[in-house]
Amino acid sequence: MTADLDQAMTEFVRTAAMHVLEIDAEDRDDYINGLHESWVSIGLQTGMDDAAAHENADLLADNTREMVLAIERSGGAGGGTA
Repeated sequence: MTADLDQAMTEFVRTAAMHVLEIDAEDRDDYINGLHESWVSIGLQTGMDDAAAHENADLLADNTREMVLAIERSGGAGGGTA
């Protein structure tokens, strides 16, 4: 992965995580699951096969969850209730 692509993916996940943090804590997993389904659909629409679309969406969802935890641990969480 090129440095530019890596940076773009990091910013994408950070943006998704910031939106997740605006959701009440008990609803966040459902929200990320909804994002996952959207990302699968986008992957399919862009020509990925089903397995690749799911693998990509899994990676994005997992990284978003990790980013949410990292932001919370750093004290940077805002918005929703913990």
